[in-house]
Amino acid sequence: MKATHYKLTTPQDVDVTTLADIERLVAALDPSNNAILILENQNSDYIQCMAGDKGYVAEARFQLGDGKFKHFRIGYQETSKVWEEVNGMAGPIRLLGHEILKRHDVEKLFKFFFEKSEIESGYNKRNITKIFTQG
Repeated sequence: MKATHYKLTTPQDVDVTTLADIERLVAALDPSNNAILILENQNSDYIQCMAGDKGYVAEARFQLGDGKFKHFRIGYQETSKVWEEVNGMAGPIRLLGHEILKRHDVEKLFKFFFEKSEIESGYNKRNITKIFTQG
């Protein structure tokens, strides 16, 4: 189900109303411009992406209610057991090799989220919620 409101958080919030908006903003995402793209729907679910030195890192968060959520790192279906590090605006991020994406994957994921408010089934979602909920 397509959400009625989206915003894209870059240095300033931008209203996103078309797939062309997503194409333009993802194309501008570059490790040198220190931007993180966050596409959020009216339920506060979101997908976010950072460009890094080795590729793109994408994550998604889905609200469950009562202040609870699930947070996922998105990667390719074929999984890797090799840990990598990607440097970008959010600092060094340690992730599995299959979680380093290409720009066309990011565009595809953002467009799918824009239309359906979910992550396309052709990608692996690794639950990393514990990183954000451990005290």
